[in-house]
Amino acid sequence: MQQELQIGADDVEPFVIDAVRTKMVYCKIDQTQRKVVVSHSTHRTFGKQQWQQLYDSLSAWKQNLATVKTSLQALSPTV
Repeated sequence: MQQELQIGADDVEPFVIDAVRTKMVYCKIDQTQRKVVVSHSTHRTFGKQQWQQLYDSLSAWKQNLATVKTSLQALSPTV
């Protein structure tokens, strides 16, 4: 990270902390191994690809909810 961002070793931790504060990245700092482990990041721009991803996720969610509804109706016809 230090090399990629071209910042000093002492500046890496404050940079990561600032990035986490913006909620653009979720990560953990492993100080013993001198690593930053990123678990999730958010795009700054929301383009066509991100809209497609959102559409796909919502479509899958909608389909799963329909399956759950059908299953519940099969268990209890009054639901």
